[in-house]
This record gives sequence, C-alpha cells and structure tokens, in this order.
Amino acid sequence: MKKLMLLLILISFFGCLGQQASLKSNYFKGDDDKIGEQGIKWSNEKTIQKDNFDYKIISALRMLGYNFEKDKKDTKPIHVRALEQFKESSGLSIDSEPDSEVITKETLVELDKKIKVQEEKYSLAAQRFSLNEHVIVDHQNGVTKEFISAMIVSSLEALPSDLVDLERENMLTCYIRQCSASAGNNIRSFIFEKGTTNQIQTLPTNDNFDFYEARFLGDKEENKVTVERVMPLYTETTVIIHEYAHYLDSAVYPEKQGTKQGIIDTEEFYRISFENVDELGDFPIYPKAGTLNIKSGLDGSSFINSYAMSRASKGYVEDFAESFATYVVSGNSFRKKAEKNEILKEKYNWLKENVFNGIEYDTDLPRVESNYGYVFDGELKTLQ
Repeated sequence: MKKLMLLLILISFFGCLGQQASLKSNYFKGDDDKIGEQGIKWSNEKTIQKDNFDYKIISALRMLGYNFEKDKKDTKPIHVRALEQFKESSGLSIDSEPDSEVITKETLVELDKKIKVQEEKYSLAAQRFSLNEHVIVDHQNGVTKEFISAMIVSSLEALPSDLVDLERENMLTCYIRQCSASAGNNIRSFIFEKGTTNQIQTLPTNDNFDFYEARFLGDKEENKVTVERVMPLYTETTVIIHEYAHYLDSAVYPEKQGTKQGIIDTEEFYRISFENVDELGDFPIYPKAGTLNIKSGLDGSSFINSYAMSRASKGYVEDFAESFATYVVSGNSFRKKAEKNEILKEKYNWLKENVFNGIEYDTDLPRVESNYGYVFDGELKTLQ
C-alpha cells in the first residue's frame, strides 16, 4: 500500500513538472497557452490590434533588434519578413507561403530564450537611467520600460562622458525642451502629469509625472499599431543622438547650470558652411528671426545629407545635429565622404577635435539610405 502511495505521489509530482511553464523570460511569463498546436498564422494585415498576441511577438522582435522597415525589393509584409529573419537566424523552418508566416510553439520558445538574455542586459542599462521608474508602456504586449530606458542609455553612452548626464535634472530638461521634439505626432514633451495627457513644460519639482516615449510605443492611447510606421531601431538610435546634439548646441540653447544644455560652442562650426553668422548677433541664434545663407559655391556634397542642408526657416541647425549624429552612428561613411569633399573634411575634423576629444567611431548604422535587415546590437564601437 505504501509503495502504491509513493508511486502515485511520484506520478503526480512528475506530472506537475511536465505541466510547468516552459517559458522562462519575464516578458513571456504565463504565455505558454497562447499558441495552439497549429501555431498562429500571421496575415499580411498592416494594422495589428494591441490586444492581439501578434503584437507581443512584434514587440519581442523589436527588443531583439529586428527592424520593421520596408524593403522596396521585398513584397512581403515587414512583420512577416522580420519573423522569417528571426527563424532563419535561429535555424527554424519558415512558411512556404509568400505573404504569411506561422508562429509555432518552437518559435515562441526560441524567442523566449533570447528575450531572457536581453532582459538582463536591458535591466542593467535601465538602472543607469534616472527616469526609468517613470517610464510607462503603451500596452502589456508592447516593449518593456527597461528596453526603452536601455535604448536611450546605450545611445547616449556612446558619446564622450563629458557630454552626457543621465541624472534627473539633465534628462528632464532634455526631454521637456528638445529630446522629444521629433516624435512626429505633435508631442513636444515626453513628460506628462501622472495619469493624464497633460504635457509638463517646465522642470517638475516632484515625482508626479510619467515618461512616455512615443517614438518607441506608437501613438498615445491607441489600441492598434500600424506596423509600417514602427521605426527601425537604428533610426531610434540616430534620432536620440540627433536630438541630444540640438540640446548640446549653443546656437539653439543657452547654457544652463547643472545640465549639459548648450555646452558646445558651435559658432565656428556654422562658419564652415554659412556666410552671415555674425549678422544674427550673440548666441543662441536659433530662437531669433532670420536664416543663415549657405556660402557661395557650396552644394549638397558639402553637407552630410540633404536634411543637414535644409534651407527651411532656421533649418541651419540641422547641419550640426546631422553631422554630429552621423559622426557617431555612421563614422565610416562620414570619413569616406570627407575624403572627397574639403568642407565635409573640415566639419569632420572640427567635430573630432572640438566635440569628441579625438574619438572616432567604427560604425556603419545607415543614416540616409537604409539597410534593411540590419540587426542593431546595442553597441556603438569606437576605433581603437
């Protein structure tokens, strides 16, 4: 009788073990039953409901660095192609149908393994971001707040340490004034009064605020996402650095004690390409009326890209921000272009000597022409 009882206990124990969750990451915890034996078939729909488990898979792929960007030569929906790239890199078979893909249990387990590894990395990085505890996410199926914080940290920590301050006052000043300016949906600040949609325009004196990074999350309070509008991660990185460059630029902001605002004296940089810098008076000159004129004889080859050359009202400050960002994220390309143009070489050398303390970057993130399929590894490497 005792042997029978022991046998029943052992059967029950090992039976429970067999029923334990196989998914180990915090992100996918409790999702073992979300995929049936036949898997989930993705369609070619461009709009995904956030309550749909498909959105969680998309978010996982984003946190692993897979880019949601359309390749003109590829007719497949971008989220289908991203999933196929993940399967191919993981040694999993892909669907034979041209515009769909199946998320199998095997796929989910493999995603879970890789997400668990990334969770540890993102958690460590997020601890260095003073606003991490205030970050809110768009949905339980969206990317995690640690991922958002880690992307900001990994981008800014690629810069020389004397330019970066991840503590509260500098980050709040940056994200209220400049660093969220190009969210693309009329959001000027990513800092909101907690539990509301009221943007905070001045430095808060208390902790009653949320940090909502709309570029990573999609449109605020919407219950769906248009996949083709999701930015590739390398674009997120360059936008973060570009906006931070504006924040550092003395042509845009005056210096503010206790922060990095306006600490780079850029007057000589603008003299490289523009002829009437003196006419606009003392820096900062960006808030004042008027524009700078490009020097006679200069064309697009003297600017790192067309956006940097922008002739739009007050658009001259884009020359510094784009040159700064490209110097960091696409250093190899910048150097190649500088070899063919003396003005670009002068800009590159000015940045090297006056901003980056001689540091150069061995980087190839696409800045203008995108390179579909690039997997961002969260590291911007300097030349040895």
